[in-house]
Amino acid sequence: MMLVLVARGACAAEVVPSVHSPTADTTTQSWLDKRMCVWQARLKLESWAIRVVVCDSVDLRPNTLGNIHWDAENKTAIIRLLNSSTAAMERTLVHELVHLELAALPKTDGTRMDEEKAVSHMADALLALDPQSEPRVTSSGLLRNPQ
Repeated sequence: MMLVLVARGACAAEVVPSVHSPTADTTTQSWLDKRMCVWQARLKLESWAIRVVVCDSVDLRPNTLGNIHWDAENKTAIIRLLNSSTAAMERTLVHELVHLELAALPKTDGTRMDEEKAVSHMADALLALDPQSEPRVTSSGLLRNPQ
C-alpha cells in the first residue's frame, strides 16, 4: 500500500494518486495530514511543497523506516514513511523534516553518521515536547511524555 500526501503553504495536504495504492486508508491519511501540518509549521517549512508517501518495506532500502529527497532550488521534497504504527510514522516524519531543515548545511560521507545521530536526537527532543504525540520509547531508549 502507498499513500501520498502533498503539503505547501497553508498546509492544505491532498492525496496524490499512486499506482501502488488505488485506495488510501482514510484514518491514516487524516491523521498524517494533521501531523504533517503541525510539524511543517513548527519547523517553519511552509514555503516547501512536501509530499509524504506511506509505503511498504519493498519501497525503501532494507532496515530503514523512511527517507527524504529534496530539490532546494524548487523547494520541493518527498518523504517516504514505512507503513507502521502512527507513533513510528510520526517519529520518522519529524526525523526527515529535521533533515530538510538542515539541508543547506555542508555534508560529507564522513559526517553522515554524526548527522543521523544529531537528527535522531533533535527529532526525539521535539516529539518529547509535543503533548499531542503518542508516548513512546525514543531512539535513546527513554520513555517520553510519561503521564
